[in-house]
Amino acid sequence: MARILGRCTRREVREIGAEYEALTGKSFECTLRSELGGMFEKNLRDAALLRAFGETPNGDDGDAATLEDGPHEGMYLEGSAASALGSAFETFEEAAKACQHPSSTAAGVTQMGADGPFTLRRGAELLPSERGEISWRR
Repeated sequence: MARILGRCTRREVREIGAEYEALTGKSFECTLRSELGGMFEKNLRDAALLRAFGETPNGDDGDAATLEDGPHEGMYLEGSAASALGSAFETFEEAAKACQHPSSTAAGVTQMGADGPFTLRRGAELLPSERGEISWRR
């Protein structure tokens, strides 16, 4: 469950939670907290809770991260990457924070078109995009 939720956007986690609660009558948040254990699962659980319920697992104020090199319009970064906070995000701020997270394997972030999701990317080389992608590097 932790691996699935760790790759979901906030909206997707909320939808999963609502469906779970409708099917079982149990709190998704409480179930998630009680069923996941260990450090790996803890990091993913905390990230899923943060995205779904607006909590900050480590108690910080949630200041938005930034990526210094970008935006690069019409460019993309190759290969998917991940972090304990997930790999696809609705906002640039969420993606930048995940990109800079200690667990991240990302060299940057690529947005899939002007209104698309922001995804963590492994490659650091900017490549021309035919799909209107926009990229930022660490």
